[in-house]
Amino acid sequence: MTTATKLPMKLSDRTINLLKNFASINQSILFKQGSQLRTISVMKNILAEANIDDGSCLYCDLSLSIFTSNNTLSNGCNAWVIVSSITSHNPVTYSWSNGFTQNYLIDVCPGTYSVTVTDNVGCIVDTTFIIGSSIPGCTDPYSCNYDSSATFDDGSCVGGYFTGLYYGCTDSSAINYDAGASCDDGSCVPCTYGCTDPTASNYDPIACYDDGSCTYLFCTETAPTGMYETNILQNRVTINWDDMNSSVCVVDQYRIRYREQGTNSWSTKTMGQPVGSCQWACNKVEKLILNLTPSTTYEYEMKAWYCGGGSSAWTGLNTFTTLGDCPNVSDLAVTSGSTTQATFTWDDANGVYSFMRIKARVDTNNAAWFNVGGTGVAYGTYTKNKNNLTPGTDYRAQARTWCDPNGGAYKSPTWTSLIYWTQPTSIRLEGDQLINNLDIYPNPSRDIFNVTFTSEEAQDIKVRVLGLMGEEVISEDLQQFVGEYVKVIDLNNYSKGIYFLEIETNQGVINKKLVLQ
Repeated sequence: MTTATKLPMKLSDRTINLLKNFASINQSILFKQGSQLRTISVMKNILAEANIDDGSCLYCDLSLSIFTSNNTLSNGCNAWVIVSSITSHNPVTYSWSNGFTQNYLIDVCPGTYSVTVTDNVGCIVDTTFIIGSSIPGCTDPYSCNYDSSATFDDGSCVGGYFTGLYYGCTDSSAINYDAGASCDDGSCVPCTYGCTDPTASNYDPIACYDDGSCTYLFCTETAPTGMYETNILQNRVTINWDDMNSSVCVVDQYRIRYREQGTNSWSTKTMGQPVGSCQWACNKVEKLILNLTPSTTYEYEMKAWYCGGGSSAWTGLNTFTTLGDCPNVSDLAVTSGSTTQATFTWDDANGVYSFMRIKARVDTNNAAWFNVGGTGVAYGTYTKNKNNLTPGTDYRAQARTWCDPNGGAYKSPTWTSLIYWTQPTSIRLEGDQLINNLDIYPNPSRDIFNVTFTSEEAQDIKVRVLGLMGEEVISEDLQQFVGEYVKVIDLNNYSKGIYFLEIETNQGVINKKLVLQ
């Protein structure tokens, strides 16, 4: 008889279950609960054994959390430590490095501490931590904002072991905000722009912000109301009215038509978007009308076009009258009181105004204008001086009035006509000059000027030629000169332009312009 061979082997759970079933009907299979499973192969004389787990084994699954509060250590040893969130086979024991045996420490001073936690099957967890550091944060590893570098809990933890880590959108302004979520998972969808009015035909239920795009299929097209006029001047007016937009009606366009009273021809002003566009509400409630005629009565009316293309009727006629033109000054003139000063005079016979302005500039192209008298000269003043002018320089000037004391658009329609003058290089004195028969020829000249005059008495005479800016070009002193003076002045080597011949006596100065071509 052949002896059976005993083969130790490890069977799967599925195989063991099958063998258990077979044991009830097969005499060659022996099963002992909680110990071994044995089967004998009759054909091959093989004995197979397998150990069976009856579920009585114990495994270590001990885990815990440490919570500390050490933010008051600067005032003393009053921190606390709690061991919590224990998952284990109870009961458990605690062994602290300072000898304590409960699950907590109170009135702890700064330092390094450790605790050993042991359960009833001998599983052990050791942990060490520091009390007294100053790094606040969330120390709960089960929280959304756990900070591994924090040494004490500052109460900022979001979520935790007891509340659970429920991820979702935590932004209350997002479309998919989840009030139950404790941790944000980055899934938030921001609010979009659209029509937020549920009564509109294009209402967008997921839009959070209204962009003015709402359209409406039905509304009552009401004519504009509350019309009135402001800022009436001689040539303009501002028309005002009520905003006609509502929760059910959106205005695409307003129209104003106006005309001189007693005429048939209308002028039209339009505000808003194309009729039927429904792009956004036209909430404009005023319109400036320009280029009106002074001292004229006008009449006007309005209507509105609404989203969808419907329009209101025209309103009733309103009227207004423009102001008359602001009167301008007349007879603007200028005289030179010295080589650097000019005096302006004018007449206000045309009417009353608030103030007038004089602007002047050098009489050349592209020269900048400057004000005479600052920002303006009040009504009732009829003269104004301007200093710091350049001797021998040609100038131009003109004036304008403002009827509005604050300036602005209510002013005379145009500036006065231009006036021109030349600042002298010197001022001729009163009295007899004792110079006769002064002649300069040719003038203009390309080079040579002949100068002649007669002195009837012996006198000191100074003859000079000056440039446009007053610089001396030629100078001659005549001592006790009497008789006829004849002089050839050659300017061939000088730049083309304006020069001045100056003859000075004891009685005064005579100036004549020389034009060198």
